[in-house]
Amino acid sequence: MIRDRAERVIVRGFGPADAARVAFAEAMSADFVACDGRLLGPCSRVQSAIWSGALVAFSEKEDLK
Repeated sequence: MIRDRAERVIVRGFGPADAARVAFAEAMSADFVACDGRLLGPCSRVQSAIWSGALVAFSEKEDLK
């Protein structure tokens, strides 16, 4: 299941390691936090049920100070 999803994410322009990270986050229903804008751009184009964004956006979402 995770491998299949990772392979579909790779087709969308992700590298294998990043695709695996996204697939694992989806499998765990976890938020996907990254500091790399080059990674977050493609995340917005992948249909996913999880939240993805930068660390600052995550901190604001969770009301962390």
